[in-house]
Amino acid sequence: IKDAHKLHEVLTSLYNFKNENTQILDNPTRKEIIDKINEFSKKLTPKDNLLIFYAGHGKLDGNRGFWLPSDAVDSD
Repeated sequence: IKDAHKLHEVLTSLYNFKNENTQILDNPTRKEIIDKINEFSKKLTPKDNLLIFYAGHGKLDGNRGFWLPSDAVDSD
């Protein structure tokens, strides 16, 4: 969480990222992640870029990797 907040500070103070166009989700659930991505997808135009910084747990399944949101349940 600390890393995400520090990256946000760097992006908004040193680069052209505006606070109103950024969002930090601390320990989001699956629904919160999907809702936020959907919210941004409605605002983005073909000229926009989307940067997602994910600092959290994940899982590899062969060659595929998955984010694990805060409400994930390990099936192993």
